[in-house]
Amino acid sequence: MGICRSVVIVEDNVLIALDLADHCEELGLHVMAVAHSAAQARERFAGLRPDAVLSDLELGAGPDGADAVRELRAELPEIRVVFITAATRRASLERMMALRPDAVLRKPVRRAELAEALGVTLLRPSR
Repeated sequence: MGICRSVVIVEDNVLIALDLADHCEELGLHVMAVAHSAAQARERFAGLRPDAVLSDLELGAGPDGADAVRELRAELPEIRVVFITAATRRASLERMMALRPDAVLRKPVRRAELAEALGVTLLRPSR
């Protein structure tokens, strides 16, 4: 897996999405786009070639984070996948694990955990 320099984020909670974007920027990563649903991810990520996707699993009604990741991987088979979730339903977790993510982090995410999952060096201690 190559060096991670850019990410896209799929998270339906706007505050959590902002927090993840802040963590990524503090790690020196370029946040290419943020989507709050699988449908929005399809639109906003079209033509992008990020190194990694950070995705919540449960995105409210409609397609979930597993669907968004499946579509991204169809276009970018080598993309690093990090699920960030509070999901506990067995069926949801099985769908997520069937996609063989590179990492699964529990909410709330600390910057050091994110750095490790993305394979980047933590330059400054967590706040």
